[in-house]
Amino acid sequence: MKLILSLSLVILIATSTYCFADIPPDDGRVQRAAYVLSLIKQGDIGAEIGVCQGVFAYYVLLKGNPSKLYLIDPWEYGLQADVELDPTPEKQSIRDEQYRTVCGYFSPYKNIEIVRQKSEDAVNTFKNDYFDYVYIDGEHSYNAVTRDLDNYWSKIKVGGYIIGDDYGWTGIMPAVQDFLARHPGECLFFEDPYLGNTGGQFVIQRIK
Repeated sequence: MKLILSLSLVILIATSTYCFADIPPDDGRVQRAAYVLSLIKQGDIGAEIGVCQGVFAYYVLLKGNPSKLYLIDPWEYGLQADVELDPTPEKQSIRDEQYRTVCGYFSPYKNIEIVRQKSEDAVNTFKNDYFDYVYIDGEHSYNAVTRDLDNYWSKIKVGGYIIGDDYGWTGIMPAVQDFLARHPGECLFFEDPYLGNTGGQFVIQRIK
């Protein structure tokens, strides 16, 4: 009897460990969910640009119960503000492993589509006025943010949102402000000051 109980306990522990390994570790981003989730509705069509390890998508965007959510990231070493830009096979293998891990996290969800492409390439697969929201958290340079804003603006429905992270970063704030200057009368701008200047979310709503 003791042997049977011990064996059962080992199986239970092993099973529990496997289950917990199938979800990403919560790094505290749930605290940032309220503002973003207040903007999106159940059944929305959304996208995230810059998925990395899938934490924000899993703990925040998935909670909005989207009818479809596209996770767009090339998982290519040298992007997303890496300090070192030398794409050696060893360094690229880190990104490849992240991609495989994210695929595992979201494999049970039929409403999730993982797109392993650069955002500027993936945009061509979507029709205009398609998304209820696009969340931008990819490369944080001025040029990259400008490119994503310009590329995905026409893909947003009237009334929908482009939402982005880290508004206070050096490259992001001027890119957003320059975009707003190019689209007078077409959008509304909102800012969530969570975590001060560098951690805030920005929101651009398309109104026409």
